[in-house]
Amino acid sequence: MKKKLVVTIMSICLVLGLAACSSFNEGVQDAMEESEQTEETATAEEETEEPETTTEEVAAEEPEEETTQEETTEEETEKAPQEATGNPLIDAEVQVNDVMNGAGTEKIGEWAEVNISKEVLKTVTNDQFAEFCTNVVDNSGYNWFTIMCDDGTGIVFSGSMTSNATYGEVDNEGAITTAIGYILLEDGAYTYSE
Repeated sequence: MKKKLVVTIMSICLVLGLAACSSFNEGVQDAMEESEQTEETATAEEETEEPETTTEEVAAEEPEEETTQEETTEEETEKAPQEATGNPLIDAEVQVNDVMNGAGTEKIGEWAEVNISKEVLKTVTNDQFAEFCTNVVDNSGYNWFTIMCDDGTGIVFSGSMTSNATYGEVDNEGAITTAIGYILLEDGAYTYSE
């Protein structure tokens, strides 16, 4: 009988032990399932969130531009259409050209030009001419500045100096080939002489 009692007690212990283990396993399994659900939710949230962009990734996506505020302003000014001033010389678009060395292999400077018809140039007043010289040509830094007319003539300011200019036949590089006359600044006004 003792044997039976021992076996019964052992059976009860075994059943209770299994029940306890089962209960423990269920608790562990429940905890694991909750953990997995939390991880799945976190993963799903991560997938729906926009990925963070690092500074390095932004740098790789956007090319660096090293322009100063001054450079940007000058570029925008050149690109932006100017409002008409009523002065046909100032309203004309300035075109900049390279000055090459004698061999044509190296840039050694720049020259600028405005194109205007001879008929319109004849209507330009002394004040408009002076305003153009002061605001556009003077200290512009070009090797020369040419007002090109449609008949093959033009006015050339050597070294972008506005105190004197030469009028005559010009080549396609804006240089005088045959001088016809001279324009001088005297007593605040420009005078022309042949």
